Amino acid sequence: MSVASSENWGMNVIATTSIFKLSDLFTKSTLLLFAFLTIRALVTFQRRVPETKNPGLTELEGDLMTSKTSKVIAPR
Repeated sequence: MSVASSENWGMNVIATTSIFKLSDLFTKSTLLLFAFLTIRALVTFQRRVPETKNPGLTELEGDLMTSKTSKVIAPR
């Protein structure tokens, strides 16, 4: 979880600092560039991340109940 948070924080810093530099170079297309990158990332995650491949609710619940941490958080 901390790796994901660090990665998210780092990408937010890069996006925040680069938008000003890019807007000076490409005034009209900067937002289109970020929109394109966002859509491309969404498509990539949909294709490659197994959690986004439409599992059923019972399958998700079964996965959560078999993990060690979920038994501590939500015992049955």
